[in-house]
Amino acid sequence: MILRLVLILPLLTACVQFPDIDRAVPDEIETGPYPKIVPASQTPALTEPRLDAESDDALEARAQRLRNRAQALQ
Repeated sequence: MILRLVLILPLLTACVQFPDIDRAVPDEIETGPYPKIVPASQTPALTEPRLDAESDDALEARAQRLRNRAQALQ
């Protein structure tokens, strides 16, 4: 029985019609210009600092709240 399954399974997969994968990317992206390469200092993620002088206290308070919450869940 298992031998029959092993022999039939590849035949069944050969009958499947796959979608047109080449058309998954729009033509304007495929034929468009390459993106500009800029220094990391000019990327939006790095232009606005996420941490400041008060971040240490805020992060420590959040960590303590998470520890308390984890302890309460146990």
